[in-house]
Amino acid sequence: WPSYRAFTEDITSMKTFALNRPAYMLDFISSRFMNGAGNEIINISANNEKASYTLNNEKIEDPSIQLRYFKNQPFSLKANAVAGYKFKHWLLSAGTGTVTLIANNNNWKYWDGNTTPAVNWFAKSYSDTNWKNGNAPLGYGSLGHTTTIGYGSDANNKYTTAYFRKTVNITNLSSKDNFVISTFVDDGAAVYVNGTEVGRVNMPAGALTFSTYSTTYNNGVNGTFNVPKNLLTEGDNVIAVEVHQTNANSSDLIFDLQMTCSTATNEQTITTAVYSGTLSSSLSLQAVYEQTVFEDPDKDMR
Repeated sequence: WPSYRAFTEDITSMKTFALNRPAYMLDFISSRFMNGAGNEIINISANNEKASYTLNNEKIEDPSIQLRYFKNQPFSLKANAVAGYKFKHWLLSAGTGTVTLIANNNNWKYWDGNTTPAVNWFAKSYSDTNWKNGNAPLGYGSLGHTTTIGYGSDANNKYTTAYFRKTVNITNLSSKDNFVISTFVDDGAAVYVNGTEVGRVNMPAGALTFSTYSTTYNNGVNGTFNVPKNLLTEGDNVIAVEVHQTNANSSDLIFDLQMTCSTATNEQTITTAVYSGTLSSSLSLQAVYEQTVFEDPDKDMR
């Protein structure tokens, strides 16, 4: 590589390729072999960490997994036996609805100062009481912002980074799944949920500081991030985003974000270990096991 920047750009390109590859292959298989059939999500979980499954004769070792499967195609899912337990039933949530937790054009707290607001600015416990607020899209330049944020007194030496925070209240967390954050930023960003980074777009690897530039120039780029459910809590949750410029005289900065999830609309119990059907919509199944062999707590004392 001629420079470190060229190296990081290639790494970012490879990461982006790897991230987009599954969706590309699904689209290719759909158009080539499935008459353009779309795909839906199958969420499989269990109340036993030793659980495994067989889907269409292919064994799945993970006790909890999210799969994509072609719509209107038959499938057969078996809950495999677990030593010391008996299979009791499948808990089936068939059909889902999409819930918008944070809509685009929403109100956000923001920091447009000349340095990082604090080392823990993205933490749930951090107080953003003194931050400004405004409706998204936030930024400056010609990309269609609603709220104009500052960049300093020198248009040729703009602040590198702007910071954004929002508290979102989530109720009935146990009934919700498939949490997704979608961003539109210029030029790059990193996204945090309750203090944990869930992804970045057009940004280099490694620690990020106020002076870190984005990887490449653009006129706005979309990012999609799956949010692990275990990062979320019942009640208030904090979404934090840092948006970085690509150089000191970049003409535009933009930020907007949407957060969605799915919620089950119907639930039933299936008592057979093998569940077969045709996938018409997203599906959530939980295998429920019941212990049959109990260990003697006094065995080591004999």
